[in-house]
Amino acid sequence: MLRDEMRQSLRLIQSESDHLAVAVKSIQLIKHIIGRLRDHIRNHPFADRQEEIHHFKKEAPLFYSRLFYFLKVLQTELHRLHTSQAEMVAFLERELSAIDEFYRFQEDFCKMYYLGDTRIDDRLYIRNEAENPRSDDVEITMDSDYCVGCYYAARLFANKSLKVYLEKQCKIIQSAPAEDAGPQIKWEAGTYALGEVILAAYVSEWFGKARLKDIAAVFEKAARKRVGNINVIWQDMKRRKKEVAKNLLQAAEALNRKAAESA
Repeated sequence: MLRDEMRQSLRLIQSESDHLAVAVKSIQLIKHIIGRLRDHIRNHPFADRQEEIHHFKKEAPLFYSRLFYFLKVLQTELHRLHTSQAEMVAFLERELSAIDEFYRFQEDFCKMYYLGDTRIDDRLYIRNEAENPRSDDVEITMDSDYCVGCYYAARLFANKSLKVYLEKQCKIIQSAPAEDAGPQIKWEAGTYALGEVILAAYVSEWFGKARLKDIAAVFEKAARKRVGNINVIWQDMKRRKKEVAKNLLQAAEALNRKAAESA
């Protein structure tokens, strides 16, 4: 059976230690198996509506739940590559909250599925474009297999595994030695002053041809302060007409005074 083949193949892939590589290989494998499953259904159409309902209620969710799980693992591991420990924990906690939110918003469906309620199966598990409009990328990933009941059931199964994975990653990070945050100093000059420094560095090409948003990220991290939309600050500065960079002018004056005092 394709399900057994998928399980055995995933078990071999998961023996690797690199979570990112495991996710990529698992997604490729599952997509290939789902493709074979679709081909089988295309060549052997369902005998009746009940057979179609059974497939999209009991069989297909088992394949798509693994796909959804590893898509989320891939997203998580890619995020880990360019973020701090604190930001990574915040990301994981947001994902855990999203799982709780799914259960909260789809509580009725969860109850029906677990209690074996079949009253609206002919609406939930039938591929009908009118009944099942598609919106997000994961739904579109299901393509011709999409029906709302199959999607929710797959999410239900995937979330059970994801919750375990996300909580484990949180514990690992929180138990690891804290990153060296450097001296604990605080930016006191205000958001606009920081914005002026960022824009001055950008237009003066102090960082060469670096992008404005990248320069902003460097200064925000150093100052431990967000400037928000830097373009809004730039528009406000231009409206001043005189003393466009008043905070930088004040800083230059203070530097000149200090230099004169110590001359």
